Amino acid sequence: RQIATEVASSCKMDSNLLSCTLETINESLLRDVRAHYLNPESSPFPGEESPLLPEISHYLTTTGIHNPISQIYVTTEPIDHLPALLFLFTLTQLPKYAYDSHFSVLAPRMERGKVGGKG
Repeated sequence: RQIATEVASSCKMDSNLLSCTLETINESLLRDVRAHYLNPESSPFPGEESPLLPEISHYLTTTGIHNPISQIYVTTEPIDHLPALLFLFTLTQLPKYAYDSHFSVLAPRMERGKVGGKG
């Protein structure tokens, strides 16, 4: 990450126009891809036969503008009702925790007579 930051800042110093252009193209392509996954019928995916995505990806990696953690390697279909399931799971676990105002966190409730979670 530090190397990518150093390369990106060096790119901005040496060629600000190239850096700004790559950032703009990257944001535009990301918006197109997000729009495609929100509504595939009306927003086509940037063509797979087009060399645009691989070429831009290569330039972004070379200039240090890329973020490998947020890069899409494989796509899947969204799981139906997953947010509702996670919300219900969270609700079932809430009674096990209490708000600790000293640390501003939810901390596990300790029952009297139990030390280290064992009775």
